[in-house]
Amino acid sequence: MSNYRYWLGGAFVLAALALIPTSGSAYTTTLLFTMLISYTLAQSWDWVGGEAGYINLAHFAFYGIGAYAFCLSLLNGIPIALCFVIAVVVTSIVALVVSFPLFRLRGDYFAFATLAILPLTELLAFNFDFTGGADGVVLPPKYVLFEAYYLAIGLVGLTAIATVWLIRTRFGYALKAIRNDEEAAEICGIRIFPAKSRVLIMSAGFASLAGALQGWQLSYIDPTTVFGLDVALIPIAMALLGGSGLLWGAV
Repeated sequence: MSNYRYWLGGAFVLAALALIPTSGSAYTTTLLFTMLISYTLAQSWDWVGGEAGYINLAHFAFYGIGAYAFCLSLLNGIPIALCFVIAVVVTSIVALVVSFPLFRLRGDYFAFATLAILPLTELLAFNFDFTGGADGVVLPPKYVLFEAYYLAIGLVGLTAIATVWLIRTRFGYALKAIRNDEEAAEICGIRIFPAKSRVLIMSAGFASLAGALQGWQLSYIDPTTVFGLDVALIPIAMALLGGSGLLWGAV
């Protein structure tokens, strides 16, 4: 019964959020949209930083990669639904590739290594021609605030479901075991690298969707906006201050 009430309460909150655009101002809708995106970023960061115990300071880089992959795909005339898929696939591939060197490290070494990824991606975005350099990427002007807002609500729902699944399944328990004692977890038969790589890819995929939605809503992205360190730490602070490992901790 408690679980039923829990989910009913969550559905009620999302339904109430869905009614905001019909009565609130564009400013209110934009503010709530930013909060929804921030929740997804913070909660998906916590899957690696909280559940697995690896402080991933490159999480915002996946957000930026997703934003660029989406916007560049949209500029090339690709259908919008496929643009979201491309954003997730590209970001997941990047996460898989970087997981091989990153997960050879632990503790502070892992955190510092991931911290280096963020300025590296920003530097690459500044210097590649296809990313628009410092000018960024400008989408054709179109008012999509409400569409992006409703998709952000759906993304929050998916993020919450993924969090519950992660907390209550054997995979989530394996991550907790890795966090508590990696050597003991390996002795118990847990495949360490596949588990860590899987959760990093999962986390990066959700971050990429958040970045794609943000880029679509703004109709403009640049390296500083989507890779800047000044905003990259906000989702991490939300997760840590709100309570790591909690469904609504990022709120």
